[in-house]
Formats: sequence, structure tokens, C-alpha cells
Amino acid sequence: MEIKTRKQAVCDGDNKYFTGKPCKNGHLTFRYSQSGACYDCIRGDKVSTASVARNARLTEAADAANLKRLIKEQLVQARFRLLDVDRDGFAAIAWATAVMRYPMLTQSDVDTYFAPNSRVGNSGMYAFNCHQDDVATLRQIAADMFNAKTSVAFNPEQARVSIFGKFDAQVAIAPVPDWARVPRPGDFDYK
Repeated sequence: MEIKTRKQAVCDGDNKYFTGKPCKNGHLTFRYSQSGACYDCIRGDKVSTASVARNARLTEAADAANLKRLIKEQLVQARFRLLDVDRDGFAAIAWATAVMRYPMLTQSDVDTYFAPNSRVGNSGMYAFNCHQDDVATLRQIAADMFNAKTSVAFNPEQARVSIFGKFDAQVAIAPVPDWARVPRPGDFDYK
């Protein structure tokens, strides 16, 4: 088939033409003069293995997966002595420190969810994946959390200040307005 444009094909009275260029889905076949649509696209081969866009998406996904794999290889597994009640809070802290370095990490990448070993009383050695440079900081936070709760006179406000320094995590909670308590059509409790 000779290479021509759609305009030339319409002028010549041809019902199909060949441009020599792939369509948006990567098909290198003839097109119809009336619509300009590719034969393979109409036939149903919308996503072909030769599709430039599809190959770009696959390459990008593979690159992201390889990057995440390389980042996870840089993490080390460290164990921290924690009280059982502090485990979830510490998991959030460990994840937050990891996300500051690598934003694409998820909670499951950091938290191993292994059962604690070396159990003593209400505490155990919990394992978390973290960056090597963050291990010392996380150990200090875990030790402060553990020591604050196991001291004879436990005061939550003093423990919060000793663990987080001047960090103030208190949030003022406003009361719920009366209009928000009224059920509306579509609510699960509307009668």
C-alpha cells in the first residue's frame, strides 16, 4: 500500500489509506478514509503489545517497583522493647520516620506485624523495618516510652513532655452542632 494522507485518500475516492505511522494504540496498519480510524482499533485490538503508551506505562510501573524494592533493601529490621499498649503508637512513629526519607513506603513496609519475642510482663521485643540512621532515634523514643510507663508514679502529661519534648499533640475538639445531630434522608438512621 502506498503512503498517503487522509485528505489525499478522500480526493482519490479510496475508502482506506496507509500513513506509515502507528496510531495512538501503536497499530501500524491501514485506516479508513471516512472516519480516520485504524483497522486494528475497530477490530478490537485496542491494547496491543506494540502500543507505545502501554509500553510506557509498563516501564514506569516496573521502574517504580524496582525503586521500591531497592528502598526496601536499604531498610534494616530493628527490635524495640515496648509495652503492649504502646505498640501501635510506636508503629506510627516508625512509619512516620521512614516516610520522611522515602514517601512511597506504606505502613506494611515498615511494620512487620511479627509477634513479639522476649516477653516480660506486658512488654515484648517488637520488630520494625527502618533506615539505619533512624535506629538510634527510634531506640531513644522506645526507651523513653517504656521508662515513662514503668516508672512508679506514671503521669501521662509528664510522659508526653519527656518523650516528645515541646511537641504539643493536643487538639481542641469542638462540640458537635445541633444541626449535625438531626438525621437526614439518606442517612442510615433516618426514619
